[in-house]
Amino acid sequence: MSSILIDSTEPSILIQMLKSLCSKHNIQVERIELRKHPDAKPETLKANPYMGAGVDYLICDTHGKALLGIERKTYRDAVLSMLQKEKGESRRFFRQLDNLKQFPERVLLLEGTLPIRYIRFESHVYGLEFYCYRNQIGVVHTSGIMGSARAILVLARKVLGLS
Repeated sequence: MSSILIDSTEPSILIQMLKSLCSKHNIQVERIELRKHPDAKPETLKANPYMGAGVDYLICDTHGKALLGIERKTYRDAVLSMLQKEKGESRRFFRQLDNLKQFPERVLLLEGTLPIRYIRFESHVYGLEFYCYRNQIGVVHTSGIMGSARAILVLARKVLGLS
């Protein structure tokens, strides 16, 4: 069975929405650790070959091959990550995007809208989108958490070749 693997740090409500949506399409949804912990033991890595993928969502085919990596950010988090250069957040955010390059297909999912108090940083979002364009990372905009669940399902169905 094809699957959507979700990092354990993602919101439970989104996972529940996705499970509900995917149940109708024969796609398994599983919460799993996708970020690598520096103290992970070899047996842990063997039991979870996806640990270290470094993304929020992985779409895998029936053989377990990762076809699509997705990084999900709210607009607020994306802007704040780009602005916090002194704390290393900006570098971490762009490392997360670079991490997507290991997958045949890759998407940055931007959730919600840009908060009015961050509107002066709108040009940063355009710069981010251009960065993604140059690095062959698709950008998908959603209206909110339910929109994100629906978008992930649509992306999964497309990459898995399901109608």
